[in-house]
Amino acid sequence: MFYIMDEPFSALDALAEKLQYELLLSKHDYESFIIVSHQMGLANMVDKVMLLEDGNIIAYGSHKELMETCKKYKKMYDTQLKCYER
Repeated sequence: MFYIMDEPFSALDALAEKLQYELLLSKHDYESFIIVSHQMGLANMVDKVMLLEDGNIIAYGSHKELMETCKKYKKMYDTQLKCYER
């Protein structure tokens, strides 16, 4: 089975959203998902990340690979992370 989801849990708070993603991904590890999200924390939970800009793929790989090789991805991730720091 193959699923495409666009911001499936965006109406939830951050803790509930994380829990839902964990449940979804743990119970369906034999299925494939494309999940569209602006929440960069999800990137740590999935196998591959695709970064799009103006409809073009500008980066593809694991979260770790993109943090090391794609300046734009790293900047986006770090910027969102800083929103939670004080």
